[in-house]
Amino acid sequence: MAKNWIYWAATAPSGVLRRIWWLTCTAAIAIASLIPSSDLPSVAFKYDDKFIHFAIYALYALAFCWAWPQHVGRRAKPLAGVIGACVLYGLLMETLQGSLPTLQREFSWADVAANTLGAMAGSWLWFRAATRTGSRSVTGG
Repeated sequence: MAKNWIYWAATAPSGVLRRIWWLTCTAAIAIASLIPSSDLPSVAFKYDDKFIHFAIYALYALAFCWAWPQHVGRRAKPLAGVIGACVLYGLLMETLQGSLPTLQREFSWADVAANTLGAMAGSWLWFRAATRTGSRSVTGG
């Protein structure tokens, strides 16, 4: 049963399920970015927060590429657009953190850098997978 659902999810017509997943990721990042600092768990080591930013934005870029594989495919120019969109979204979240005093959070260029590197890494992983296996297996096309 689960195997059939996973297959259906991976081959959903017109990418509806893929786009729902991307929107879910977008909302989850917004929620995690805009909760008050008092509600955040403590970090285990000094740069734990930066690693989390990197990983989340790498996954976000992958979700972005997966949501619109026919537009991204194996081409570098659309991947630059994905990176740009992820970076702009990260900047928006950081700006909101810095401008909403009730969050007790602040804007961080280090977070923006981690977000950017994560988006670049996720896009690079997509590009490598698409060029190694051919766009058919990665994009579903």
